[in-house]
Amino acid sequence: MTDTLHWIRTRKALSGDNEVRTLWYNSPSSDLRVRKVDHVGGDILGFDLTYEPSGRRRAAHVRWRRGAGVQTGEVDLGESPGEAKGSPVLHTHSVADAGVVTAALKFLENPRHRIPGRILSFVVEKLQRSTALRKRP
Repeated sequence: MTDTLHWIRTRKALSGDNEVRTLWYNSPSSDLRVRKVDHVGGDILGFDLTYEPSGRRRAAHVRWRRGAGVQTGEVDLGESPGEAKGSPVLHTHSVADAGVVTAALKFLENPRHRIPGRILSFVVEKLQRSTALRKRP
Protein backbone atom coordinates (compact mmCIF):
# COMPACT_ATOMS: atom_id res chain seq x y z
CA MET A 1 0.00 0.00 0.00
CA THR A 2 1.31 3.45 -0.90
CA ASP A 3 1.47 6.19 1.72
CA THR A 4 -0.45 8.89 -0.18
CA LEU A 5 -1.39 12.23 1.36
CA HIS A 6 -5.02 13.31 0.80
CA TRP A 7 -6.74 16.56 1.77
CA ILE A 8 -9.08 15.92 4.68
CA ARG A 9 -9.95 19.15 6.44
CA THR A 10 -9.58 22.89 6.53
CA ARG A 11 -9.98 25.04 9.64
CA LYS A 12 -10.09 28.82 10.01
CA ALA A 13 -8.85 30.88 12.96
CA LEU A 14 -8.13 34.54 13.61
CA SER A 15 -4.49 35.61 13.88
CA GLY A 16 -4.09 39.33 14.38
CA ASP A 17 -5.97 41.11 11.60
CA ASN A 18 -6.07 38.06 9.32
CA GLU A 19 -8.11 34.91 9.13
CA VAL A 20 -5.68 32.01 8.92
CA ARG A 21 -6.65 28.75 7.26
CA THR A 22 -5.02 25.45 8.21
CA LEU A 23 -5.00 22.95 5.37
CA TRP A 24 -4.57 19.35 6.52
CA TYR A 25 -3.34 16.50 4.31
CA ASN A 26 -3.24 13.03 5.86
CA SER A 27 -2.31 9.41 5.15
CA PRO A 28 -2.05 6.35 7.41
CA SER A 29 1.51 7.28 8.44
CA SER A 30 1.95 10.99 7.65
CA ASP A 31 0.46 14.45 8.08
CA LEU A 32 1.09 17.78 6.38
CA ARG A 33 -0.48 20.88 7.93
CA VAL A 34 -0.10 24.19 6.12
CA ARG A 35 -1.07 27.56 7.65
CA LYS A 36 -1.91 30.34 5.20
CA VAL A 37 -3.67 33.69 5.15
CA ASP A 38 -7.28 33.01 4.14
CA HIS A 39 -7.74 34.62 0.75
CA VAL A 40 -7.03 33.55 -2.80
CA GLY A 41 -3.24 33.51 -3.22
CA GLY A 42 -2.81 34.10 0.53
CA ASP A 43 0.71 33.91 1.93
CA ILE A 44 1.81 30.64 3.48
CA LEU A 45 2.85 31.28 7.06
CA GLY A 46 4.23 27.86 7.92
CA PHE A 47 3.93 24.11 7.65
CA ASP A 48 4.50 20.93 9.65
CA LEU A 49 5.27 17.59 8.01
CA THR A 50 5.33 14.41 10.08
CA TYR A 51 6.01 11.06 8.43
CA GLU A 52 7.01 7.59 9.61
CA PRO A 53 10.13 6.20 7.98
CA SER A 54 9.62 2.45 7.57
CA GLY A 55 10.86 0.27 10.39
CA ARG A 56 11.21 3.08 12.97
CA ARG A 57 9.34 3.66 16.21
CA ARG A 58 9.73 7.42 15.90
CA ALA A 59 8.20 9.55 13.18
CA ALA A 60 10.31 12.28 11.56
CA HIS A 61 9.10 15.88 11.85
CA VAL A 62 9.96 18.99 9.81
CA ARG A 63 8.58 22.44 10.55
CA TRP A 64 8.99 25.73 8.69
CA ARG A 65 7.78 29.10 9.99
CA ARG A 66 8.20 32.44 8.26
CA GLY A 67 10.98 34.30 10.03
CA ALA A 68 12.21 31.18 11.84
CA GLY A 69 13.19 28.79 9.05
CA VAL A 70 13.35 25.01 9.19
CA GLN A 71 13.34 22.99 12.39
CA THR A 72 13.53 19.19 12.60
CA GLY A 73 12.74 16.60 15.20
CA GLU A 74 11.26 13.22 15.97
CA VAL A 75 7.88 12.22 17.34
CA ASP A 76 7.91 9.43 19.90
CA LEU A 77 4.67 7.71 18.95
CA GLY A 78 4.04 6.57 22.53
CA GLU A 79 3.95 2.92 21.54
CA SER A 80 5.96 0.17 23.18
CA PRO A 81 5.29 -3.55 22.72
CA GLY A 82 3.32 -4.93 25.65
CA GLU A 83 2.57 -1.50 27.16
CA ALA A 84 -0.45 0.78 27.13
CA LYS A 85 -0.53 3.38 24.34
CA GLY A 86 0.99 6.66 25.48
CA SER A 87 0.72 10.15 24.04
CA PRO A 88 2.97 11.16 21.13
CA VAL A 89 5.74 13.59 22.16
CA LEU A 90 7.72 15.86 19.80
CA HIS A 91 11.48 16.02 20.46
CA THR A 92 13.05 18.86 18.46
CA HIS A 93 16.68 18.89 17.37
CA SER A 94 18.78 21.83 18.55
CA VAL A 95 20.13 22.17 14.99
CA ALA A 96 18.14 21.21 11.89
CA ASP A 97 19.16 17.71 10.76
CA ALA A 98 20.05 17.53 7.04
CA GLY A 99 19.18 13.82 6.97
CA VAL A 100 15.62 14.50 8.14
CA VAL A 101 15.21 17.31 5.57
CA THR A 102 16.58 15.12 2.77
CA ALA A 103 14.26 12.25 3.76
CA ALA A 104 11.29 14.66 3.82
CA LEU A 105 12.11 15.82 0.29
CA LYS A 106 12.28 12.19 -0.86
CA PHE A 107 8.93 11.47 0.84
CA LEU A 108 7.33 14.44 -0.97
CA GLU A 109 8.47 13.11 -4.38
CA ASN A 110 5.57 10.62 -4.36
CA PRO A 111 3.48 11.64 -7.41
CA ARG A 112 0.35 10.17 -5.81
CA HIS A 113 0.18 12.78 -3.04
CA ARG A 114 -2.97 14.89 -3.47
CA ILE A 115 -1.31 18.20 -2.56
CA PRO A 116 -2.03 21.24 -4.78
CA GLY A 117 1.00 22.17 -6.91
CA ARG A 118 1.42 25.66 -5.40
CA ILE A 119 1.57 24.26 -1.85
CA LEU A 120 3.81 21.33 -2.73
CA SER A 121 6.22 23.60 -4.64
CA PHE A 122 6.36 26.01 -1.70
CA VAL A 123 7.11 23.25 0.84
CA VAL A 124 9.78 21.65 -1.37
CA GLU A 125 11.43 25.03 -2.07
CA LYS A 126 11.63 25.93 1.64
CA LEU A 127 13.15 22.55 2.47
CA GLN A 128 15.65 22.73 -0.41
CA ARG A 129 16.76 26.21 0.70
CA SER A 130 17.10 25.27 4.37
CA THR A 131 20.38 25.96 6.12
CA ALA A 132 20.47 22.27 7.10
CA LEU A 133 21.18 21.35 3.48
CA ARG A 134 23.53 24.27 2.79
CA LYS A 135 25.83 23.23 5.65
CA ARG A 136 26.46 19.76 4.19
CA PRO A 137 30.05 19.16 3.04
